[in-house]
Amino acid sequence: MIASFVFFVFLTQSASALPPVADSVDGHYPVPTSPDQLIENLVRSFEELNIVEYERLLHDRFRFRFAPDHAYLAPPDGMWTREEDLRAVDELFNGVVHSRIGLTEPSEVVSIQLTMTPDGGWRQDCDGEVSRSYASYLVVTYTSGRKRVVSRIQRMTASPVRFEHNLDEPAFELVAWDELDTWRVSPTWGRVRARY
Repeated sequence: MIASFVFFVFLTQSASALPPVADSVDGHYPVPTSPDQLIENLVRSFEELNIVEYERLLHDRFRFRFAPDHAYLAPPDGMWTREEDLRAVDELFNGVVHSRIGLTEPSEVVSIQLTMTPDGGWRQDCDGEVSRSYASYLVVTYTSGRKRVVSRIQRMTASPVRFEHNLDEPAFELVAWDELDTWRVSPTWGRVRARY
């Protein structure tokens, strides 16, 4: 099974693979020392179709939870694991389409535009994890010129972790991506992910 949509990866780099520079990972994306930076890196990884950077943002416990109205696309527990999500997002970024749900695209993905607008502040739980809801707007453009638009409410949960590259403050990884119900009639991230 492949992880549902698009927002969706690999942060299992060893300490030796990470650069000594404290403000970037591989000198490319800033180390996500705040939940806001984590979301900025997430958006950037989608817009640049960069699966390596996306993977670095995901915690080992990462789960993508399908919206209730598209739970039929998910496994019985309603969610995908980190590996399933990474596989789907990688295939999305690389234009690999499967017909598992009876849908096909006529061409490869050219670009992805992702906007994540915060809906309230970050909320911290007793384990130190923080979560926040976002109004997300995703446009996937294919070489044929066709576009697929997804507009949904997402709840992102981040966990502070200690990287082994001598940062004084923790970095954050994405633990959960929950697709919530919405009043808008729109495909879900899960439905887009399930295509790949």
